[in-house]
Amino acid sequence: EVVLHPLTRDFLESRQAQLPLLTPAVRRDLYAILLNPRHPYAPVSSPSPAATQAAARGSQPFEVVLLQREASPTEAAAFAFAERAAPRPFGLVEVTDDVLLSALT
Repeated sequence: EVVLHPLTRDFLESRQAQLPLLTPAVRRDLYAILLNPRHPYAPVSSPSPAATQAAARGSQPFEVVLLQREASPTEAAAFAFAERAAPRPFGLVEVTDDVLLSALT
């Protein structure tokens, strides 16, 4: 069973205050990090197999993934960005690239 807690007005207002931080230039930089976290804006010299497959499908060849742990009765949900080739911490699973991109907006 998932228990959803409504967001407080204070929380929503604090997030609204952060919106000016996500300028188009910052989003471009974040996107460059997703493509090559070690050397943003440089081509990836050895793409991961998953990035190679994504490029072959016409999708973005991200070298960064967003990991998620579902909330439980005793723990809050957790999210982490990681390099695609890095081992996954126990309990965290990769989300789709659509979710990854929505985390940046």
